[in-house]
Amino acid sequence: MPTAASETLAALDQLPPFPPVALRMLDALTREEVETQELVQLASADPVLASEILHAANSALFGLPRRVKALQHAIVLVGRNYLRPLLFTAALRAYLKAPGRSRVFQDWWRHSLAGALLADGLAAACRKSRGEAYTAGLLHDIGRLALMMAVGADQYRAVAARRAPASVLEREQEQFGIDHCQVGKLLLEKWELPRELAEASAQHHDSFRGERTLASLIRLACSLAAALGFATEKSNPSPNFEDWRAALPEGLEWAQRLEPEPLRKTLEERINAYSQI
Repeated sequence: MPTAASETLAALDQLPPFPPVALRMLDALTREEVETQELVQLASADPVLASEILHAANSALFGLPRRVKALQHAIVLVGRNYLRPLLFTAALRAYLKAPGRSRVFQDWWRHSLAGALLADGLAAACRKSRGEAYTAGLLHDIGRLALMMAVGADQYRAVAARRAPASVLEREQEQFGIDHCQVGKLLLEKWELPRELAEASAQHHDSFRGERTLASLIRLACSLAAALGFATEKSNPSPNFEDWRAALPEGLEWAQRLEPEPLRKTLEERINAYSQI
């Protein structure tokens, strides 16, 4: 008799492949010194992705006086800050085979984008690679999306939203035989992305520790996103900002000085701006 884990893994194997060009571009964007021409060459290999970049450059977000027709010009105009979420959005459209407008998807997307933006800022404060941190933030919760797709959004939401003493990871293990952190690690390894990104996905619900790895930074960004109101599990109580600050390990004194309301407002503005793409 098949186990819950084997059934879930079989369903995950049936998911469509994530667009490889988008993955290669996201990987390239983790390097601070990546050249525009390299990004143009990568994007040119996927006409759909190239058209999405051109569409973004001509969107109301940028308000340009004339239409942009050249891919290189579009990539320069969009810039790295918008290119990463644009790539991820375009790739998700292909991955989902649907617009993805359900509430559970929107909550997941807002949490992922908030995590990426916070990871970028935290990396700057810690003098870590901002490109790598941003990409890891975007992808850290990809396992949850994959589980939603594999078992159905409604079934997943019923398990994740259940009010129980057990954590969401324990509820997932009980119901599906695997949790979204493990699924994220499996997917990112399957997609042949850097090991550090897979580890960050695998460990983003671990307890705070004092090490200064990419995984620990993503753990910090993920929990901070939830504490600021950008949680995926909206029906479960998330820690408030003061709880988050109280749980910080030693050596993060600078994080104690973060102000929640301006940070929340900035995130909301950035996420709403990206929705115009």
